[in-house]
Amino acid sequence: MIFHLNIFTVLILPSRTPHAIIDAGERVVSALAGQPNDPQWANVSDSAADDVREAGDACVFSDEQLEHRRGEFPALAVGVSFGGGQKVGRAYRLQQLRTD
Repeated sequence: MIFHLNIFTVLILPSRTPHAIIDAGERVVSALAGQPNDPQWANVSDSAADDVREAGDACVFSDEQLEHRRGEFPALAVGVSFGGGQKVGRAYRLQQLRTD
């Protein structure tokens, strides 16, 4: 099923099938990985979602992380940065999680 909304096209796709999202220049800009055809998949993904929620609950935010340019939500800088003109990626400093 295809819907055209202004400049976007909405496709209703089978959730188990992988799909590439491409731009007008036919470059892949994102991918929908699909999901395994496994009856235990719902349990695995639900468990992973619970782990992400628990990790979020353990976050402690500074004032700078509560008010920033990215939007009206708290944000932690984690992972690898390739921004700011640097020639190689660097890991962000990990913060200590709340232990109470």
